[in-house]
Amino acid sequence: MNNNSIPPCSVDGTSAITQSDFMLLLEYGTEKSVMEDMITRAKINYVNRRHTNAIFQMKTASGYKRDKWKTYVGKGKARKELVRKTEDELYSALYDYYHAQEIKPKTLQDVFNALMKYKANVLNRDQNTIYDNTRRFSHVSNALKRKSITDITDEDIQTWLVKDYLPNKPKETSLRKQMQLLGQIFAYGIKKKWCVQNPTIYISVQDYLSKCDLKVKKDEEKAFSEKQLELINAEIEKDINNPRALMTLMAEHTGMRIGELTALHKSDIDLERGFIHVHRQQHKYLNSEGHLVYEEVPYTKDEKKHPHGGRRVPLLPESRRVIKLAMNLPGESEYLLHDDAGKMITEDSYNQNLRKRCQRVVRQIRNNKDLDDDSKRVVENMPTNNHAFRVAFNSRLIDLGLSARERALILGHAVETNERFYSKRDERTLESIASRLARAHLESSLAAKDRSAQKEEPVEELLV
Repeated sequence: MNNNSIPPCSVDGTSAITQSDFMLLLEYGTEKSVMEDMITRAKINYVNRRHTNAIFQMKTASGYKRDKWKTYVGKGKARKELVRKTEDELYSALYDYYHAQEIKPKTLQDVFNALMKYKANVLNRDQNTIYDNTRRFSHVSNALKRKSITDITDEDIQTWLVKDYLPNKPKETSLRKQMQLLGQIFAYGIKKKWCVQNPTIYISVQDYLSKCDLKVKKDEEKAFSEKQLELINAEIEKDINNPRALMTLMAEHTGMRIGELTALHKSDIDLERGFIHVHRQQHKYLNSEGHLVYEEVPYTKDEKKHPHGGRRVPLLPESRRVIKLAMNLPGESEYLLHDDAGKMITEDSYNQNLRKRCQRVVRQIRNNKDLDDDSKRVVENMPTNNHAFRVAFNSRLIDLGLSARERALILGHAVETNERFYSKRDERTLESIASRLARAHLESSLAAKDRSAQKEEPVEELLV
């Protein structure tokens, strides 16, 4: 069949067949010969939009192939010959080939991978978003990932939640984000016609909140206490030549973020003027092959990809000592804190080291038989993250008398953000405020009595 003989879908060749036209065909155009011709034409159009190899008749071939129609499908080692008696039969075989590929069931993993490509290439989502989605999807069971998306029901997801996910006591926000991601996967599958419904709409997160970790940390639990810092510092002194240990000390005495510490250059430090110029950070993302890549970018978190000079962090005597120790680390590097090969330490490596260090301190205190219960409570609810250093450093700046604006400037926040999330408010602070108010009230009362006494003195003198 000559493909050029296929008429357009409408008279002018531009508009599609209307719904009324389609209904008319179903009702009055159902003669067998007409329907067969329509199906043949539809298959030819379907194949022509997908098939790029030549389709030809073997008029000069010898043997059984003579006058038959031939083409090739597949690429590389998977390339194979496809031969049929007539052109219509070849198009029919090509239609079956491509249609079978397109209706091949998509697994949950397949649709997730396609969604990530769509987010990166079409929606232009940040690589951090792709990384966070990938990390979150890793919690889904392999059985669910390998299952066809069309076969997954709301009960399948609920079973996974109850058996695998909820026993780990996730935070409420983590559960909500996990379900949000699953909903996005099914919504994208519907859009691509790989499935017809989204089973997550039948699942209420509210039903599972009781199984989450709903504990809210007190303000004083979000930062390392002075005693906890003493214990951590003592542990670090045993490992003082470890660049990750030195990074922990720098976090304590500068309040810098992890990404800023890992990307800190030696040239960013001005010992004479007494400050660190913080204007870059480490950035991680998944490359096209799915591998985690760490790179340096010329802006900090608060600059939001628009560099405007960074900020200055003042050097304390403790941070000067850390810098001196870091300068003697083995290996040549532009980074202050680096491994033996001169490369920057990765955020994940530092996080893991800090968490293990804090956990080791907790074990040592709890297992110390010479300490009473009150002494062991020092490590109760002890943080294991770098954020706790930033909150503790902000509290130290409060004690030094710095204003809210000055503290926000050093830590790289808006003043409101710094006061809301980083200014630790514990019982000691409240007791101090209460004490100052009581003292002020007492002083005010004494002053009032003195003034009253002074006013009465002249009257007494007149009576004498």
